[in-house]
Amino acid sequence: MSIHSCPDPHRGGETKWTCVIPGMPNPGVAGVERSEPPERRMLGAHFVRPQPPENSRNHAIPFRRASAAAVTQHGSPARLVCAIAWFVTAIAVGVSVADEPPTRPAEPPAGRDPASAAAIVEQLREFREELPEPTILGMSDLAAYEEHALFVYAAGRLAAASGAQAETRWRHLLLWKPSLLIMVDGRPTGTTLDRSRPHISAGPVTVDCLVVRSAAGPGSRRSADGDATEGEVWIFRVPASEAAPLELEATVGDAASTQWTIQAGAQRVRLTGVVGQPGRGLLDAWSMDGAPVLESRLLPAGILPHGRRGAEMLARWDASYRGEQRAGWDTGRVASDLRDAVRTQLLRPGRAVEFGCGNGTNAVFLAQEGFDVTALDLAPTALAQARQRAEQAGVQVRWLLADVTAPPELEPVDVVFDRGCYHGVRRENAQGYVAALRRVTRPGARILILAGNANEQTGSGPPRVTEQELRDDFSAGFRFIHLETTRFDSATADRQGALAWSVLLERL
Repeated sequence: MSIHSCPDPHRGGETKWTCVIPGMPNPGVAGVERSEPPERRMLGAHFVRPQPPENSRNHAIPFRRASAAAVTQHGSPARLVCAIAWFVTAIAVGVSVADEPPTRPAEPPAGRDPASAAAIVEQLREFREELPEPTILGMSDLAAYEEHALFVYAAGRLAAASGAQAETRWRHLLLWKPSLLIMVDGRPTGTTLDRSRPHISAGPVTVDCLVVRSAAGPGSRRSADGDATEGEVWIFRVPASEAAPLELEATVGDAASTQWTIQAGAQRVRLTGVVGQPGRGLLDAWSMDGAPVLESRLLPAGILPHGRRGAEMLARWDASYRGEQRAGWDTGRVASDLRDAVRTQLLRPGRAVEFGCGNGTNAVFLAQEGFDVTALDLAPTALAQARQRAEQAGVQVRWLLADVTAPPELEPVDVVFDRGCYHGVRRENAQGYVAALRRVTRPGARILILAGNANEQTGSGPPRVTEQELRDDFSAGFRFIHLETTRFDSATADRQGALAWSVLLERL
């Protein structure tokens, strides 16, 4: 007796299990091979791959649907004997009739074909008020997203294909407008370039395609964040261009140093460290004469304000850090209230996050005092300055381009510091700020906030908050350790800063 499976075209491709007994008529199976490898012999039974004729619809016995009544109904004694023999063999070898058929080979993730690439480009090309649907991008969720005048970036966990083993794999998508799509799946660690399909068609559209493949070797390990040490880079241009072929340069190292440089026409685009969990990658671009098109900057760790209005707001905020003139709120000095809180041990070393870190003065100070610091801001230029400041100081800080009301996944921290971020954000989304504060902190964590004081008499200065507004915002989930009047530091010692609140909270 033998058991074999085949897709049933009359049941939408559903796998059927069929019983075949040597020496008995089997009209549903033609050209059955009677030999089998030794390791597949089982109680005299053998497994065969069927070659059913076109009229085989009523000759196979689906093992999940077969019943004595169904077999008798066909009126074939051979079929009845076949069914009985199958059940006897199943019991003997410990096979359950309710077992699912074997899993089919895993299909490749969505987005790696020209039609999907064209759909992704169409989805991302224009500013959107709503976030794109992750499934269209081949992701199970959307963890990071930014719209920019020059590009759109999205990152999320790679949608698991049918039959794939459960594992953490990330997909990074960069659309360099208007037509260059770069897709980084997993953690590519090799540079095997596949040029077998330089031009492939998607209906009426022909796209350019380059593929870099990498497979984990024997004994390879997973990364610290659980991502597989294998992956692929797919580069599409929609539509194709015969006049300017795609060119790729790769420098492969650790997660932070791996680079992909793509030349498309008159511009070169470079991605650095774009692997694994979002937040570490850098993007820059330049023209063929070496003139910068986009200065090196962090890609987002979370979802940023989007749509045309959100992108314009981000551009205005970032412009505050460009040029020779210092931003009005940037004193270049460590906040006195923060320094005093550390000195008096109101804030003790531990995991810390700074909301609205600007160019990093206070985050670097905390790192120098022994804190494990993560710092968030919406301005890529400010974060580039902060990275340089930390390098010069010889300290490590995790800089993240992120919205404080939608922070990325972080390990709960012991300390939060905010100088001048809360009082601006609360006008638009006070509830979002408070919810984010609870999300990133552990019970017992301490939060020091410096905010504009509504008792200020002058007409200029930062946004202002009343004492009642502070108590309304934070009383539900935090305990007030102190709520005191203070002043912001100024850029020079001879000037008095604006009136402020010094708020020290403890997370309940």
